[in-house]
Amino acid sequence: MTIRRSLPIFAALLFAFAACDDDNVSDNNTNNTLHNNTNTGQNNTQNNLNNSNNNLTANNTNTTTLPECGNGVVEEEEVCDGSVPATLSCEEMGFPGGEATCSMTCTVDYATCTVGDGSVGSSCHTASDCNIGDLEAECHTELANPIQPENPYALKGGYCSAACDPAAMQDQCADFGGRCYENALLGIEGICLRLCTEGGSECRVGYQCQNFGGDSSYCLPPLNL
Repeated sequence: MTIRRSLPIFAALLFAFAACDDDNVSDNNTNNTLHNNTNTGQNNTQNNLNNSNNNLTANNTNTTTLPECGNGVVEEEEVCDGSVPATLSCEEMGFPGGEATCSMTCTVDYATCTVGDGSVGSSCHTASDCNIGDLEAECHTELANPIQPENPYALKGGYCSAACDPAAMQDQCADFGGRCYENALLGIEGICLRLCTEGGSECRVGYQCQNFGGDSSYCLPPLNL
């Protein structure tokens, strides 16, 4: 008797507990949905801000004006743009003639400048432009300075020369307009330099006759170059 009366009461309690669990699940789902919606809204807002910042950065970067080679205006590190300045002509760079050109990178190209006759001290692009007999010709662009060792000569337009033997019975450079010069202090054992006389015309444009204290004078750039 007691068991049969208790069954309806137990069933009612079980139904009540189940209903409570459903309510809890529903509340949790609602909270999770609200939380997810809130997070999604925050993420979208943050992403929009990031995109705005990126766009601003990109726009700021794009407003920077860079040098443009080929627009006819010499800008920043460009040496030329279209035409070559008169101060950078072939003659100003120590060549006897020719026309320097402005390259596609806005630097001056001297490849079309003419060279000398190949003798000692004449202008050159490479050693093949020089002819100094049986000696191994070289096209120098720099030479040690006997007067100011810390400031070597910059040989504009190249300088045809060759290593020589100062102790040779006959000067190996003489037949090519030069003399074998040596300077133990500078470590120069022997090199052909162009001979000249004061007031003479042996030196090409951009070079002058200089004496280092010996009995000979040589064609070299002025000391202030």
